Amino acid sequence: MSVLFGSSVLAKEICDALGLKNVKKLDLHFSVDAVATAEVEFYPDSDDLKKLPAIAKRYVLTEQKKL
Repeated sequence: MSVLFGSSVLAKEICDALGLKNVKKLDLHFSVDAVATAEVEFYPDSDDLKKLPAIAKRYVLTEQKKL
């Protein structure tokens, strides 16, 4: 079930409550007998992007053998 809201004020309040910033798109989904989910498209700011190299350094990317 998806609910559409035409109010940008409501969308801002939801984003603020969830700690989301610079949001371009927010889709909330509420299903019966399931956890509510959110799909978010946002623009990271420069402070957020500065955190990525430190995170990426903890992982190794390897090529997967062809099956």
